[in-house]
Amino acid sequence: MIDYKTEEEIKIMAEGGAKLREVVKELLPKIKVGVTTKYIDQEAERLIKEKGGESSFKRVKKLLLDNLFTN
Repeated sequence: MIDYKTEEEIKIMAEGGAKLREVVKELLPKIKVGVTTKYIDQEAERLIKEKGGESSFKRVKKLLLDNLFTN
């Protein structure tokens, strides 16, 4: 079965993509030799939150860890 996206879902995805593009544009100049991945991660998370978003990778990781240690 193919799950088609609704117009509203497509609009939400486009808005998310635009926010991500802004985050990447602001983050790229900070990536250089000597900068830690921890710093980049923290900056990315700050920028995502600043734009009203949430890091889906961290949410998935937390869900996986929660399930691993509660079952």
